[in-house]
Amino acid sequence: MHIIEVLLVVVLVFFVFTQFATIPSISDEWPRTKLSILANDAIKTLEAKGVDWFNGTQIENALRPNPGDPAQNVLQPNMIYSVRLQNVIKPRIKIGCLCSDGEFARIKSFLLPGWFMINGVNTSFDIAQVKNMNEAFSLDYDVTLISGYANLGPAQYAVRNFLGYDKGVVEMFDAMGQDPSDVQKSIFGLAAATAKSDGAGIIFSVASSQSGMEANKVYEAFINIPAFSDTFQRFDQWFGSAGVIDQSLGRPAPSLRLDSSGCNGEDYVFTRYYNTFRNGDIDFDVYLAEGASLMVGFGRSSASEYLASLSANASLGYDSFYQRQPLRPTGTNTSHLTETGKWSHVKIISKMGELTLYSNGRKVASAQSSGLLSSNITLYSRCEDARVDNLRITFTEKSEFPNFLNSENITQASDNPNKILLVQKGTNLPACVINYNVENIGKGRTAWISNATASEEYKNLLKAVLVWAAGSEYSPVKADLKSPVSAFFYKSLGNEMQQNAKIMLEIDYLY
Repeated sequence: MHIIEVLLVVVLVFFVFTQFATIPSISDEWPRTKLSILANDAIKTLEAKGVDWFNGTQIENALRPNPGDPAQNVLQPNMIYSVRLQNVIKPRIKIGCLCSDGEFARIKSFLLPGWFMINGVNTSFDIAQVKNMNEAFSLDYDVTLISGYANLGPAQYAVRNFLGYDKGVVEMFDAMGQDPSDVQKSIFGLAAATAKSDGAGIIFSVASSQSGMEANKVYEAFINIPAFSDTFQRFDQWFGSAGVIDQSLGRPAPSLRLDSSGCNGEDYVFTRYYNTFRNGDIDFDVYLAEGASLMVGFGRSSASEYLASLSANASLGYDSFYQRQPLRPTGTNTSHLTETGKWSHVKIISKMGELTLYSNGRKVASAQSSGLLSSNITLYSRCEDARVDNLRITFTEKSEFPNFLNSENITQASDNPNKILLVQKGTNLPACVINYNVENIGKGRTAWISNATASEEYKNLLKAVLVWAAGSEYSPVKADLKSPVSAFFYKSLGNEMQQNAKIMLEIDYLY
């Protein structure tokens, strides 16, 4: 019995010591707990201040606004930190283009004006020409773009290493009768098909419309990246006699002010760089003086021109659609007038012969068009002055591309429909194949696009593919943190394109 009692005492003592041993040391754990509390407070403070999470300098100034007085700062001098954003478009996409001089000039023209803005964030394409494989896969680039077919066999290790750093590789070439190499099969997911392409149009695949699919991410970028945009910082994208840059008023300033020559006159401003509008969305902000009307010409056929009117003057008509010559109303409207003395957001949609006009999210007019041809965007005011700002032209959903397959016989290697972005109607042969979590790497993104002439749709497709291949994580503030604590929250970045970004702040002690 004494032996049993001794054993029981030993077991009880063991459990008691075990419990006490698992109690964290205050001296060891309290600094980490304090740091975690501080990280949560800091990230909430910055968000409350309205900090621009893409601006590293602004973040630094918010966390340490007074370097000479540490007591006034959110973080102390012995703390270092980093900020990471996930599910965002990088504000600067660095591209290494393995291409000839002529191809480099052509691709640069595809990316004009070299930047775009979504949800208030400006993204630029920084493209450099590289001459050989050794330069092409430098980690300085987010994406390597290969124009024309290249034998990647000798560079297979460099390609895989590049992708292992969560980079992207995009290749543009016509695959006429070529049997894809092992690299094309394993890294780009390509295989030879038995059928050949014909002359039918190119459309987005089923996967591109399914939320959560990688193809859908490229599609969303395609329909939200402007084919043309202007915030009217300069006036060199327009010509005409009546437009001036107004530095005193805008959303934000400056804006384009259209001076009216009276109720009997018409003053035109034409876009220089975008003159092929046929189907798509036209978004902009408008500010009307009392009694003014803004006319927006956007479509033409062999027999007529189509315009949208934003009116603050009932004697000139309501917010509606018009045709000319002569100028006459068309379609239906809700007798809506644009409010004066304040900015309104306007959207004009031209889609497969259906015209729709929205003012501040409200449908105010509709009409039908017939046989639209490529057209300029024209603006003019009547009776009184009007102002325009933040003009964006994007493609409508489910856009169709003119055929750019040339007797090609390429398909996705494993018949995975989720990795096919574009297909040809009828043949169902892919015109663009994407790959992700690449074989034996688990990281990186690749895409093959059949080469094409410079249609507006194809230019925007290339931009969208490059944005996707560059990845969706951006670090405005970087630091080498050994054992950080983190705090994060999710934020919707805007209403132009749905982006539920994860904002993450990581903090560690410097010593």
